[in-house]
Amino acid sequence: MEDYTKILSDLVEKVSKMQNSRYWSLWLIGLLFALASLINAIKWW
Repeated sequence: MEDYTKILSDLVEKVSKMQNSRYWSLWLIGLLFALASLINAIKWW
């Protein structure tokens, strides 16, 4: 999970620099966390 959070924070920093939109950053974080959860769920199957 540490790798996910590190990649996540790096992406958020890049996105924040590109366009100052908190909504976009939050949407991106939500999407990535959903993907991470999905990957973990698939691993457990």
